[in-house]
Formats: sequence, C-alpha cells, structure tokens
Amino acid sequence: MLFAYQTYLLQVGWTRDKGMKELLLTSLEEFFAAIGLQKAHWYRLFELDNSEANSSLINATFPSLACLMKMDHDLVQQMLLEAGLARKKIKKQSYIVYADRDAWESFIAKNHLDIEATYFTINNKRQLYIKVGLWCNIKHYPKTPGYIWKEAVKAGCYDVPKLRISSVTMKLANSIGKHLSHVIFPAAYIQLETKSISDKSTSASSLSSEDESKSNDSSLTHLLDCKEYPLFYHHRLPVQDKTIRNRVAHELLKSCGGNSIFYHQISGHQGALIRIPSAGTSGQCRKLLKRKENFMEQVLLFMNNSSKK
Repeated sequence: MLFAYQTYLLQVGWTRDKGMKELLLTSLEEFFAAIGLQKAHWYRLFELDNSEANSSLINATFPSLACLMKMDHDLVQQMLLEAGLARKKIKKQSYIVYADRDAWESFIAKNHLDIEATYFTINNKRQLYIKVGLWCNIKHYPKTPGYIWKEAVKAGCYDVPKLRISSVTMKLANSIGKHLSHVIFPAAYIQLETKSISDKSTSASSLSSEDESKSNDSSLTHLLDCKEYPLFYHHRLPVQDKTIRNRVAHELLKSCGGNSIFYHQISGHQGALIRIPSAGTSGQCRKLLKRKENFMEQVLLFMNNSSKK
C-alpha cells in the first residue's frame, strides 16, 4: 500500500511539473493585464540585499516584484525560475538568480502586454527593470529609471504610485501558491498528499470509525503537541522541518516590518523578537551598528519601553 502511495505521488508530481511553466505564465499574464491601467512605475525583479550601498533608498524607489505582488520574495524568485523568466548562475559555493531579458521580451510580446523591460545600473551592478502601468497625464509623464533615481538621490526619497490592486494580488497569490506549494514546502506537500490519499483509501475500504480515527492520528505525528502549540497544530505546520521553520520566522518578521516584533507574552510580560543580521568581521559589525534603526537600537528601544510599564 505504501508503494502505491509513493507511485501515486510521483505521478501527481510529474503531471504538475509538466504544465507548471504554462500555468505560471498564464497567471502572470492575467496579473499584468489586470493592472495595466494603473499608474506606471519601474520595478526591480528582485529585492536588493541590505548590505548594498543605498539599499533602503533603492528598494523604496524601485520596489521589487514581490512588493508589487504583495508576496514573499523567495516565492516570487522561485516562480520566475519555474516560469523561465529567471535563471541561476553558479558563483563559488553558491549561485545567483538573474532575470532573463529575452524571456521577458518574448513573454511581453506574446501576450501583448503594455510592459517595458530595460537594464539600469546602480552601484556598478546592472539589473533588469520593468515598467508596469500607464503614464497617464502631465503630472505623471514618462520617466526612465535613470531620471527617477536622480530625483530620488536629490530629494532623499521618491513618491512611488500607490496602486489599488488588492483583489488582483490576492488572486495571483492563490494561483501561484497552488502551483508552487509542493516546490516551496516539499516536506509539507508530501505529508499533505499522503494524508489526502490515506483519507481516500480509508473511506473507500469502509474502515470502522475506531480504525479511521487511529489512521488520522498516525498521519499527524509530524506535528507538535496540540495543547502546547495550538496554532501550529491547527494550521498543520510541521515546524520541526528546518525549511518550514525558517520560512515561518522570515514571514512573521517581514509581515511586521522585517526587523522586530514587540508583543505581550502569555505570562503578561512584554517580549520581543528582533532580527540580528550576521556579520563576518568586526568591520561589518560596526557598519551595521551605524545604520538607522539597527538591531541594537531595537533592543534598547524595547528595554526602555518595557521599563516604563
């Protein structure tokens, strides 16, 4: 029976992978077409690392696709790779992900989208930027990434158009999540698929209610105790899996600004979850401490606020 489950999973995985690229490209085409009448702006395909010079200003001036789509950066990166709009390049012991301009040009032309793609260089690094939306009036006239960056540096900020696309981004997120859930969360996907198949097999063989209960209990052994961790248990999150645990922490922090979360513990005392960036050298550590709203400032802020309670 277990072999049958494994064979079924392989068949399901093969079927999903076979048409995944087309499904993702269709979802992206629908998204860009739906927001085509919004105010135009240039967007980066990927978020800039915080260690880069002027990273905050660059990310604020040219939001990433993940920001535009209101989705997690890693998920968007994986989506672009699976859709063939980005590629991997081996670099030392790791790899970098970069945009495939030819693939973007083909995607834009094939779907007759009002999108432009161009290269622009900041910090001696050339990246692909895409223009989404329309230049609609005298106040919102056509601008190049270079012009926008010059204005941003001069003023210290840039007024990025605020788009009303919540329903469109929600539709995209649901579509992409459905297609990529087994790629981003492979362990959870296999467990959920196995549980689904097990449930179907159980109902088909008409087991007694007692046996069925035991079967369901055994399929949840990867979850934490339901009394100690009710939220994780309720949402069926196997956080012992390192990949899923990392993503839970990442998305929790990101949803609250990315740097820290101040909260009330169940005991009633105040608590804090603060992201401390890694630093390979003492020089890098000093550089991090010079930034505004760095992690040490967050620690002191928490200690100061908690002492006043």
